Amino acid sequence: MENRLIICTAPVHSGKTSKLMRWSDSMTDLGGILCPDVHSLRKIYHLSSGRMYDFQLADDFDDSTGITYIGKYKFKSEAFDIARKLLREDANDDSVNTIIIDEVGKLEMKAEGLEPAVTELVNQFRMGDLGKNLILVIRDYLLDDALKRYDLPGAKIIDLSTSEKFKPF
Repeated sequence: MENRLIICTAPVHSGKTSKLMRWSDSMTDLGGILCPDVHSLRKIYHLSSGRMYDFQLADDFDDSTGITYIGKYKFKSEAFDIARKLLREDANDDSVNTIIIDEVGKLEMKAEGLEPAVTELVNQFRMGDLGKNLILVIRDYLLDDALKRYDLPGAKIIDLSTSEKFKPF
């Protein structure tokens, strides 16, 4: 079966990650990352290991070193390093058939955040070297920019705001 590139899109705070989490519960061959809210803070959930990593910092966190800001939100800069490493490891893991990247956002549009790992995986997919399905989660208002930036004209786009369940394949 041919590998597929799927883009999941919807507005901010519309349940994209929650739908993917529910779908992933029944899957055994997934890799990549999801970024669910846990007690009102984003975490990095590594799909292939089931391990959770701290990501978003509380508003009252006052140490200014090692912080990446996205609007009013604070994130541990080292968490992006961990996420990039996990994505690259899953790309080389034969037991992983599908990689999810949650999410390709404002930082990635500026070549920050999960970059350059996102570009590497997209390029490997396009060249036929990834050998896996690739699912990108992209906010609706960034979709056009992401399609241009990553040159994704043949991707299947699923609007998660109009579907009850996520059914990529």
